Amino acid sequence: MKKPLLALAGCLAMFSAQAQRDPLKWPYARTSVWNMPLHTSAQYTPAGIKAATDWGFGDDDIHIIARPTAPRRNVYKLVRDNDRYWTNRCERAAGNPVAFSAPIPADYTYTHPTHNNIFAVFTDNTHVVEALPMQYCTDIGQWTAMWPSNVEDVTGDGLFSGGHGASHLSALGGTIRVGELRPGSEIRHALKILVDCGQYAYYRASEPDGKPGYRWPAHAADAYAASGYGGTNPEMQMGALLALKPDFNIGSLKTEPARIIARALQNYGAYLVDDSAWDNYILETEDGPDGNVRAQVWNQWNVKWNEQSTVSGGRRADCNQASWDWVNDMAAVMTNLHVVKNNAPTTMGGGPTTDETNRRAAMACDFGPAGSGGTCPSSPPPTTGFAGTYTLTARHSGKRLDVDGNSNADKARVWQYTANTSSAQRWVIASTGDGYYTLTHEGTTKRLDVDGGKLDNGVTVWQYEANGLDPQKWKIEPTSDGYYKLTSKASGKCLDVNGGSSATADKVLVHQWDYWGGTNQQWKLEKVSSARPALSAGASTVLSPELAVYPNPARAQLTVRYRAAQAGAAELTLTDGLGRVVRHQRHHAAAAGSQQATLDVRTLPAGTYLLDVRSADAQGGPSGRPQRVLVQH
Repeated sequence: MKKPLLALAGCLAMFSAQAQRDPLKWPYARTSVWNMPLHTSAQYTPAGIKAATDWGFGDDDIHIIARPTAPRRNVYKLVRDNDRYWTNRCERAAGNPVAFSAPIPADYTYTHPTHNNIFAVFTDNTHVVEALPMQYCTDIGQWTAMWPSNVEDVTGDGLFSGGHGASHLSALGGTIRVGELRPGSEIRHALKILVDCGQYAYYRASEPDGKPGYRWPAHAADAYAASGYGGTNPEMQMGALLALKPDFNIGSLKTEPARIIARALQNYGAYLVDDSAWDNYILETEDGPDGNVRAQVWNQWNVKWNEQSTVSGGRRADCNQASWDWVNDMAAVMTNLHVVKNNAPTTMGGGPTTDETNRRAAMACDFGPAGSGGTCPSSPPPTTGFAGTYTLTARHSGKRLDVDGNSNADKARVWQYTANTSSAQRWVIASTGDGYYTLTHEGTTKRLDVDGGKLDNGVTVWQYEANGLDPQKWKIEPTSDGYYKLTSKASGKCLDVNGGSSATADKVLVHQWDYWGGTNQQWKLEKVSSARPALSAGASTVLSPELAVYPNPARAQLTVRYRAAQAGAAELTLTDGLGRVVRHQRHHAAAAGSQQATLDVRTLPAGTYLLDVRSADAQGGPSGRPQRVLVQH
C-alpha cells in the first residue's frame, strides 16, 4: 500500500496552493493549444464553409472515462490483419495481447458496430490512454481496441499522438464536456471541429513545411487525403485553427447553446481534427459514465443537437422550433468561421506565445486536486487596477457614457452622448477591495447604479447617491483590443447600450443585459487629468516674489515658503507638463505674513513641474507666476 500513497503524494505536490482546476474535467497545461485564448493580433481569413445540405448539425461523441477509483479492467488489442476488424470488432483470436488496463466502472458498457468509437480513458488522476475503435463485447465479456495510444500526462501540452484518426490529435483535448453547456455557462477552452474534407480540406503534395494536407499542431492527414481532399483554400488543412472574428454578432443568435459555443469560437477557436465524410459539420462532445452532452442540451433547452433539418432543405415535420432555431444559428456560426492563419508554435492563437496579456480571454488557472470538480473563477479580478478619473466610450458608437444634463439628482438618466469636456462624461473609479469598483459622477456623490439591484435584462442603469451596496459595484474585465465589459455585482449582467450595435445616436439610454460579446457592451476606459480642485469664490494668486521653494531640484520633500495677506487657507497645486494635477493640498495660515508648507514628492516621476499657490479666500493678493520645480531621484 505504500507505493500508491507515495505516488499520490507526488501527484499532489505539483499542485499550487492557489490551485483550482480539476485535471479530470479541465485537462492540459494553461499554455496548451487546447487552453490558449486567441491573441488580439490574430490574422483571420475566411474558411469558406457553406451551410450543410446533408444534415443540419452532426454528432460524433468522444467517450471519456474519468473514474480513477473504479476497478481496473483489461482492454485487449485487436490485431488488424484485414478490414474485418473494423466491422467485426468483437472477434478476438486466442492469445491477443492486453493493450492496456484502466479503471472502468463495472456497470458501464458501450459498443457500436461502425462508429469511430474514440475513447479517452484515465488510468489514474493525471494520465490518459486514447483508443479507437474501442468497445465492450458482450458475447465475450471483454473490452477491445484497435489503436491505443501511449499513456499520456494530462498536465502536459496535449500534443501527443492521440485518438483522432486523421490529425492524430488528442481525443480528450477540445471536447465539450458534460456540464459545460448549461444556462449561463461559458466554455473556456478551444473546441474541435469536423467538416466535409471532400469539399473543404486542402491537399498539396509539395508543401513548404513538408506536411501535405496538414499543419501544426496536427501530426498527419487522412491516408486518402491526396485523392479525397477537395478544398481550394490553402489555409484549410488538417490542424487549422478556425474561429469567429471579434465583430461577429453573437446577440443575433436565437438559442443559448449556440451563443455559448459562438463565444468559445470567438475567444478560443476550434481545431480541424477529422473528416465528417459528408456535407455536415460536427463539434466533438462527451459521452460516458458521467453523462452525454447532447442529452443535456435536449433536457435544458429542448434542442436536438443532431437535428437533420437543413437551412437549404427546410424544416422537417418532426423538428421543433428550438431545434430549427439551433440549425439556423449553427449554420450562421459555421459559415462565418475564419482560419487564424498566423497560428504557430511561437504565435499560438495568432500572437506571441509568451504574451499572456493581450488575449481574448483570461488564461486558465493552475491545477487543483483531481476529482474536486474545481474550476477557475469565471470572472477573475482585472490584472490592472483602475484608480482616478476616466471617460468610458462605447465601442460600437464612439460615444461616451454621459449623465443627462450633468445633473446632480438621484435617478438622473445615463446614456451615450457625443464626446465633450463636460464633467457629465467624467467618472471617478475607485476599488472596493473585492475585485469590484464604483464609478462616481465627477463633482457629485452620485454613482453608477442598477435600479433597485434588479436581476432582469433591460433594467435601467442611472446615477444614485453613494450607499456602498452591490448595485453600485462593477467588475471591470478586458474583452479585446483595449476594451472592457462592466458587470454588476448585484445581477451579474453587464452595462449595455440599449438597441445593440446599430444604436449609435446621442441620448440612447444604457441598461443592464446578459453579456453576449456585443460591441455595445464594450467600453474603452481612458484616464483623464483630474479636474483642478475647486477654489473658493474670488480666489487669487499670492504675490509671486513672496513664493520660494527649496531644495530645487527636490528628491523627497519640497519646502514651500509664501506670504499670506491675512489669516486663512491657501491651496498648493503641483502640475506636470501636461497640465495634470499630481499634488494638491490646503495649508492654513494662522496669521498674515510669511508661511511655510511641505509637499511629498518621493513617488513622483523625475521631471519638471509647476507649483502654484493660491489664496482660498476673496482677500488674496494679485496674480503672480507659478514656480518651476525639478524633481530628481
